[in-house]
Amino acid sequence: MLEDWLARRGLPHRRLRDDAGCPVGLLVEIAGGRPGEWWALDACVDTAPYGDATAWSFTPSSGEVRDGWLLGRGSADSKLAAAMFCHIAGCWTPPTFPASKAPRRFRCRRSCR
Repeated sequence: MLEDWLARRGLPHRRLRDDAGCPVGLLVEIAGGRPGEWWALDACVDTAPYGDATAWSFTPSSGEVRDGWLLGRGSADSKLAAAMFCHIAGCWTPPTFPASKAPRRFRCRRSCR
Protein backbone atom coordinates (compact mmCIF):
# COMPACT_ATOMS: atom_id res chain seq x y z
CA MET A 1 0.00 0.00 0.00
CA LEU A 2 2.76 2.49 0.90
CA GLU A 3 4.77 1.63 -2.18
CA ASP A 4 1.72 2.19 -4.41
CA TRP A 5 1.03 5.55 -2.72
CA LEU A 6 4.61 6.68 -3.28
CA ALA A 7 4.63 5.48 -6.90
CA ARG A 8 1.37 7.27 -7.76
CA ARG A 9 2.95 10.51 -6.58
CA GLY A 10 6.26 9.95 -8.34
CA LEU A 11 8.22 9.88 -5.08
CA PRO A 12 11.64 8.20 -5.21
CA HIS A 13 11.64 4.88 -3.36
CA ARG A 14 13.04 1.37 -3.52
CA ARG A 15 12.52 -1.94 -1.77
CA LEU A 16 15.29 -3.22 0.46
CA ARG A 17 15.82 -6.98 0.39
CA ASP A 18 17.69 -9.43 2.58
CA ASP A 19 20.31 -11.90 1.31
CA ALA A 20 17.55 -14.33 0.29
CA GLY A 21 15.81 -11.64 -1.78
CA CYS A 22 12.86 -11.22 0.60
CA PRO A 23 11.57 -7.64 1.04
CA VAL A 24 12.55 -6.20 4.42
CA GLY A 25 11.98 -2.48 3.98
CA LEU A 26 11.00 0.42 1.83
CA LEU A 27 13.50 3.26 1.46
CA VAL A 28 12.61 6.79 0.43
CA GLU A 29 15.57 9.08 -0.13
CA ILE A 30 15.12 12.79 -0.68
CA ALA A 31 18.24 14.65 -1.78
CA GLY A 32 18.88 17.88 0.06
CA GLY A 33 19.96 21.14 -1.50
CA ARG A 34 23.32 21.24 0.29
CA PRO A 35 25.83 18.89 1.92
CA GLY A 36 25.35 18.00 5.55
CA GLU A 37 23.82 15.52 7.93
CA TRP A 38 21.20 12.96 6.95
CA TRP A 39 17.91 12.60 8.75
CA ALA A 40 16.27 9.21 9.09
CA LEU A 41 12.56 8.76 9.73
CA ASP A 42 11.88 5.14 10.57
CA ALA A 43 8.62 3.29 11.14
CA CYS A 44 7.77 -0.38 11.36
CA VAL A 45 4.73 -1.57 9.39
CA ASP A 46 4.85 -5.33 9.90
CA THR A 47 2.69 -7.24 12.35
CA ALA A 48 4.32 -9.77 14.67
CA PRO A 49 3.01 -13.35 14.83
CA TYR A 50 0.15 -14.03 17.26
CA GLY A 51 1.68 -17.02 18.97
CA ASP A 52 -0.92 -19.14 20.75
CA ALA A 53 -4.24 -17.51 19.77
CA THR A 54 -6.02 -19.35 22.60
CA ALA A 55 -3.92 -17.41 25.13
CA TRP A 56 -5.52 -14.13 24.00
CA SER A 57 -8.67 -12.74 25.66
CA PHE A 58 -9.84 -11.59 22.18
CA THR A 59 -9.17 -12.61 18.59
CA PRO A 60 -5.71 -11.13 17.80
CA SER A 61 -6.78 -9.96 14.33
CA SER A 62 -10.22 -8.69 15.34
CA GLY A 63 -9.69 -4.94 15.52
CA GLU A 64 -12.40 -5.03 18.19
CA VAL A 65 -13.08 -1.86 20.17
CA ARG A 66 -13.74 -2.63 23.83
CA ASP A 67 -14.31 0.07 26.45
CA GLY A 68 -12.81 2.63 24.09
CA TRP A 69 -9.66 0.59 23.38
CA LEU A 70 -8.75 -0.81 19.96
CA LEU A 71 -7.71 -4.42 20.46
CA GLY A 72 -5.66 -6.62 18.18
CA ARG A 73 -2.16 -7.20 16.94
CA GLY A 74 -0.88 -4.15 15.08
CA SER A 75 -3.39 -1.73 16.61
CA ALA A 76 -0.81 0.28 18.54
CA ASP A 77 2.26 0.35 16.34
CA SER A 78 3.73 2.88 13.95
CA LYS A 79 1.60 2.58 10.82
CA LEU A 80 0.43 6.14 11.39
CA ALA A 81 4.06 7.28 11.60
CA ALA A 82 4.83 5.52 8.30
CA ALA A 83 1.92 7.35 6.64
CA MET A 84 3.11 10.67 8.07
CA PHE A 85 6.64 10.03 6.82
CA CYS A 86 5.30 9.41 3.31
CA HIS A 87 3.52 12.77 3.43
CA ILE A 88 6.69 14.45 4.71
CA ALA A 89 8.59 12.94 1.77
CA GLY A 90 5.94 14.39 -0.51
CA CYS A 91 6.47 17.83 1.02
CA TRP A 92 10.26 17.65 0.63
CA THR A 93 10.21 16.38 -2.94
CA PRO A 94 9.52 18.70 -5.87
CA PRO A 95 6.05 17.91 -7.22
CA THR A 96 5.80 15.67 -10.28
CA PHE A 97 2.08 16.23 -10.77
CA PRO A 98 -0.07 19.37 -10.71
CA ALA A 99 -0.86 20.48 -7.16
CA SER A 100 -4.52 20.78 -8.16
CA LYS A 101 -4.61 16.98 -8.56
CA ALA A 102 -3.30 16.33 -5.04
CA PRO A 103 -5.85 15.09 -2.51
CA ARG A 104 -7.16 18.20 -0.72
CA ARG A 105 -6.54 17.11 2.82
CA PHE A 106 -2.96 16.07 2.03
CA ARG A 107 -1.84 19.12 0.08
CA CYS A 108 1.32 20.66 1.40
CA ARG A 109 1.53 24.33 2.10
CA ARG A 110 4.07 26.26 0.06
CA SER A 111 6.34 26.50 3.13
CA CYS A 112 7.14 22.78 3.00
CA ARG A 113 8.07 22.61 -0.69
